[in-house]
Amino acid sequence: IKRGALTLNLSITSEWLETPEGEAISASSVAVLGAAPVKRSYRFLPDSLEVTTEQGGQKTVVTQPRPAGKWLPPAAAAREAKARLDAGDKTITTRTLEDDLMTGLSPVESTRTVLEKTTVEVFGKTVPAVKWKIKVDRYADLDAVDFVDDDGTPLRSEINLGGMKIVQLAADKALAMSDLNPPELLVSTLVKPDKPIKNPRRLREGRFVLALPGADDRLADFPTTPAQKVERVDARTLRVTISSPPAQDAAAPPGTSPTASERAEALESSAMIGCDDPAVKALLREGTAFAKQPPAKRAEQWRRFVHHFIKEKDLSVGLATASETARTRTGDCTEHAVLLAAILRADRIPARVASGLIYADAFAGATEIFGYHMWTQALLGDGDAARWTDVDATLDDQTPFDATHIALAVSNLADAGGENPMLALVPLLGRLTIKIEGTTP
Repeated sequence: IKRGALTLNLSITSEWLETPEGEAISASSVAVLGAAPVKRSYRFLPDSLEVTTEQGGQKTVVTQPRPAGKWLPPAAAAREAKARLDAGDKTITTRTLEDDLMTGLSPVESTRTVLEKTTVEVFGKTVPAVKWKIKVDRYADLDAVDFVDDDGTPLRSEINLGGMKIVQLAADKALAMSDLNPPELLVSTLVKPDKPIKNPRRLREGRFVLALPGADDRLADFPTTPAQKVERVDARTLRVTISSPPAQDAAAPPGTSPTASERAEALESSAMIGCDDPAVKALLREGTAFAKQPPAKRAEQWRRFVHHFIKEKDLSVGLATASETARTRTGDCTEHAVLLAAILRADRIPARVASGLIYADAFAGATEIFGYHMWTQALLGDGDAARWTDVDATLDDQTPFDATHIALAVSNLADAGGENPMLALVPLLGRLTIKIEGTTP
């Protein structure tokens, strides 16, 4: 992909081992989203699942429950779909684990609806094909159409990702490895609001209306936090009010106070937020001057620390882990967010990341726009008084946060969930509109 003038090379490789009867034995994936590959290996045991994660010479092994319910590994699911197709079924539903493993090991339910028998061009030839549409419960907003041969093998796939369309074609190696002009996925996704915002970093409150243009579109709910109030206007429109900082008496909205297990998850080490990594733990020694301060003050000190620690602030990294960033000191908003989350967890302050939008006077050659962004949220307070507090390490020492941060999704970036919460942004790219209702300096 391209980010402005920069070209990034990302790769995901996966492998599955299954019995002929359709039982999962093992699986593995290697994701190169930054400089250092992240390898995950899964071993399916009778009553549990052994997960091994490796990056940069660090290795962790954990045992967790097997994926719940009845499901099939990818090859068995493909055989099931073919058998149903041969039987003449027009609607075929399977529950499986995704073959690329990037969204973790939570089964997804895929429903294929046969549309017609047709033809499709493959390898310069026109061949018979069955056209079906696919709906996956996890990605309700994404539409996909496949053209498959009589064995159910995909010949052409079309996926609408919001304002973008991805087409996959069956290809020989020469075609698959040929040079191409990668799509630009940074400047093309910037959102121009209806009017500019004055002094955005000093904004006390912002009131925004976000909408999707199509009459049939539905805009998914955004997270509600002490800083962010969300009201639904209609199916495709939300009103968002951001306060920075939130009122001191603003408790966590009903139903959003974290449970004990959620608090524990926000302290766990993962491949992305490696709070147990030696390089991350070594950074804790830099905080001895404020080690005895209350968690809120430590969170702000760590935010400032990460801002200055990352020396090379550029777009050359895709999505590096905290472990990698602790060693390279390079990256953009995502690297700031995950490193700060890792340090906070290492300091026993629960933390997660938020993905969304931030206003900028100028960025990547554009002016007065909202760009997609990531920052950190620290869980401060005890019991029912605990509240997620936004802290953005990309901002200077005087600006912990501002009221132009619109959170679209939040995530612990746990190994079990992979990067799935980031997919909440995908249907919005290139399509979202923002109207500024009002601002308070």
